[in-house]
Amino acid sequence: MGRPRLSSADRRDAILTVALRVFAEHGFDKTKVEWIAQQSDISQALIYRHFPTKSHLYRGVLRRVLEGQDRAFLAFGELEASGEGLARLVARRMTIAIAARSDAAENGARLVFRSIAGDGSLARLIYRRVKRKSLPSLSATLTAAHAAGDIEGDLLSAENTIAFIEHVAATMQVVRTTEPPVMEYTGDDQALLRSSIVFCARGIGLRPALVERAAEIGRTYLEAQRTA
Repeated sequence: MGRPRLSSADRRDAILTVALRVFAEHGFDKTKVEWIAQQSDISQALIYRHFPTKSHLYRGVLRRVLEGQDRAFLAFGELEASGEGLARLVARRMTIAIAARSDAAENGARLVFRSIAGDGSLARLIYRRVKRKSLPSLSATLTAAHAAGDIEGDLLSAENTIAFIEHVAATMQVVRTTEPPVMEYTGDDQALLRSSIVFCARGIGLRPALVERAAEIGRTYLEAQRTA
């Protein structure tokens, strides 16, 4: 029996899944549509029926990455303007970095890092969207937490706070996508999650009780991810 015929939408989705992986591995310039066709087990002509050029295909991949980013923002929900809100922010971002082990999540992260090593256009787009969507609420949260005594020492800017958290989370995610990993961390996922949360929460200046609260929230998030 032959393979079941996919609908146009399903075929397009299947092509984008493979294209994301290939672009993440080779970058835009070096990727050949032929490779995507081979790994999709279809003809190049069928790819071009859905995407007239390699640039159209790449833009489709970028839209998929941005849609994933939007889903992540929705999962975060509204940021509570308090130390508790900061604890949840750190815990959720580190949990996503450790628990998001799907091909789509890992290849999306690798694609962003490949952009950073190239002209940076995709990475700039991603991080501009992060700032636009998160900075107003994060700034208010940092100010409120500092005024309440939940942040000790100097108050970091919202821009640097989100950048430092993202540096840790994104790098930790990407270096674990290869086999063997580029960088080996000690401990299992729970231990790594706790270490990364404590590192970031202390860096922000959260008081010790909230650092522990962030670690506990992260543990709960990770358990929920595994049972979902």
